[in-house]
Amino acid sequence: MTIEEIIKKTLKNGLSYKDLEGFSTQEGTSVEDSFNRVSLYIARKFDVGEMSYEDGDYAMNEVWNIMLDYIVNQDIPIIQPCYDIYCAFDAGEYIHKDETDPVAEYTRPSIKAVLKNA
Repeated sequence: MTIEEIIKKTLKNGLSYKDLEGFSTQEGTSVEDSFNRVSLYIARKFDVGEMSYEDGDYAMNEVWNIMLDYIVNQDIPIIQPCYDIYCAFDAGEYIHKDETDPVAEYTRPSIKAVLKNA
């Protein structure tokens, strides 16, 4: 399974832990690294305008749900930068007190900061 196929599954609410585990085995990486690779791929696609905010947010919510189950079951800390990317998209979901466009004000700058440090 390619990373593009992983992303397609996230957009269809069809991604599973087994998909990420299989991807990890295929790529020779840890599951934790796969969470980060998928999240960074989503962030990069969004940053360059190849993925809409809505698709990025939906995909990251899907990844987040699987990651959360994984870290609880493994009793490990939150996986970074996956979590920061999830938070960046999450911040665009609602109007903040300043009533500006939350995607422009919060999501885009946060994604750029994560990618700069990745």
